Amino acid sequence: MLTEMPVRGKRTTIMHLMQNAETVSRLVAQGESLLKSFHAEYDKDPAGCEAEFLRGDLAGWRDTLHTLYHDCAEEIVNRVLAKTCLAFPETSVHSSVPREAYLVINGQ
Repeated sequence: MLTEMPVRGKRTTIMHLMQNAETVSRLVAQGESLLKSFHAEYDKDPAGCEAEFLRGDLAGWRDTLHTLYHDCAEEIVNRVLAKTCLAFPETSVHSSVPREAYLVINGQ
């Protein structure tokens, strides 16, 4: 028998919470990999095709997070930023992270 508990005004099973935590951990790992790959390519050639391709992958990853997790998406992005200590590149995708935070993380 699964025990239910209230979460954000909704009733959710413990099993669902564990699955969600596992999914979020995978999304953070995926974001880390994408961000590290982007920075590695950007360091080699900032205007190169591979860096721009990875910038697009990051934008798509972030956009998908917003589609799935709405307001909580930036919590996942923030976990990636904290783990990697790397800046998230500017993209055409709207971000709730203020530009000042990007500049601080990027050392500017």
